[in-house]
Amino acid sequence: MLTSVFAEWLTKTSSYFISRLTQTRIDIDWIKGDKVLDKTKARLWIKIVAWVLAISFALSMSLLLILPNTGSDSTESSRTQSDNPIESTPENDIESAVGQGDLAMKNGQLDQAVTFYEKAYELDKKNEDVVSKLANACFTEAQEIQETDQTKAKTLYNKYLELLPDGKHSDEARSALKELE
Repeated sequence: MLTSVFAEWLTKTSSYFISRLTQTRIDIDWIKGDKVLDKTKARLWIKIVAWVLAISFALSMSLLLILPNTGSDSTESSRTQSDNPIESTPENDIESAVGQGDLAMKNGQLDQAVTFYEKAYELDKKNEDVVSKLANACFTEAQEIQETDQTKAKTLYNKYLELLPDGKHSDEARSALKELE
C-alpha cells in the first residue's frame, strides 16, 4: 500500500518537475565561454539538465523501494524463523547470555550480569564456566549492596555458596553471612 502511494507520488512529482523546467521561457542569451547560445540551444540544455535531474531523483527514490523496510509493514512481519540466518540453538543462547553477562560485568551493571548468567545457567546447569561466572557475579554484587540491601546480599552470598561451596571466595562469603546475621 505504502509502496504504491510512493510510486504514484514519485511519478507525478517527476512529471511536474520536467514539465515546469522544459516550459520555462528563456528571455536572456546564455553565454558559454566566448560564444553566446541562442534560445533553442539554451532550451535544449535546460531539457537535458532537467532529464538528468529527474532520472537521478527517480533512481535515488527507487532505492528506497528496494531497501528493506524496518517499519511494521506486513511483509516484514510475515518473516518466518527460517529466514533468520542464525539458528537459535541452546548453545547459541548460552553463548549469547554469557556474552551479555560479560558485557554487563565489564560495565559495572552487576544485577543485569547476574540475570544474564542465571539465564545461561538455566539452559545448562553443568557448564562450569557459566556456574563460575554466575557465582562470581553473585559474590561481587553481594559485596556492592551489602550496606544498602542486606537481604539481597544474603541471598546472593547463599547462591554463591550453593554454586561454588569450595570456591575461592567461599570463606569470605561465609564470614560476610555471619556479619549480616
